[in-house]
Amino acid sequence: MGLTKKQISRLKYTDGGILVNGREVYVTEMLHPGDLVDADAGSVPAEGHSIRPSSLPLTILYEDEDIIALNKPAGVSSHPAGIHQEDTIVNRLVYHFRENGEPVIPHPVGRLDISTSGVICFAKNRTALARLIKQRERKLLYKEYTAVVSGHFGNRRGKIELPLRRDPLNALRVIVSEDGKYAKTVYEVIGETADVSLVNLRILTGRMHQIRVHMAAAGHPLLGDQLYGGCTDRIDRAALHAGKMVLYRPFSDEKLELTAPLPEDMRKLL
Repeated sequence: MGLTKKQISRLKYTDGGILVNGREVYVTEMLHPGDLVDADAGSVPAEGHSIRPSSLPLTILYEDEDIIALNKPAGVSSHPAGIHQEDTIVNRLVYHFRENGEPVIPHPVGRLDISTSGVICFAKNRTALARLIKQRERKLLYKEYTAVVSGHFGNRRGKIELPLRRDPLNALRVIVSEDGKYAKTVYEVIGETADVSLVNLRILTGRMHQIRVHMAAAGHPLLGDQLYGGCTDRIDRAALHAGKMVLYRPFSDEKLELTAPLPEDMRKLL
């Protein structure tokens, strides 16, 4: 069934964790052709967490019994952290699930910066999460981004491989550093004006602020990205949008290509 040893160990000590033909069994149970095996996917009861629900709206791109994908607006945090404890996407999802009678809390499959818009995915149970993380490790699950950056590139296609680490002088920033973690970004220029470029990007490693730092290090900071030297007179946030996510449904392996249109502020900028 593709379960890890840790998942099986947890199921062994969960009431109703492993059933054969509706009967609770030990893992030593011998199976026969036609037997139906049920394993608890690891849902968390809604009353078992402290996340406050928020009725603010969601833009749902896709939902089934195991995953939900959304178009996150810029300016909204993906998950509770710091001063954002009640106004995040997770708070809205908790409300959404409660209203639909689903006793689960969402597990993020990757995150987006608060200023970044676009596709973001959550698993509804731990088993689906583990399978999606494996997809990401094997590069089967990935996102494609659109950014508006300063200047023109010498090559319309290329890659940036620069190690990244947290700035020891500013915890909000990431810097290029020889003792940082390996990071690779692939880019393609798809349009230009007199002084800016429209770029498609894919990150092959998931480092904090990776696209923003790599573009700035290459001499092409994102417009609106004040933290990394971007021009702020045309847009008031980093001009970055996760426009596409490719993944496979965790249990059926059906391929999904989820897309989110450019938000209004980036359309006006273009």
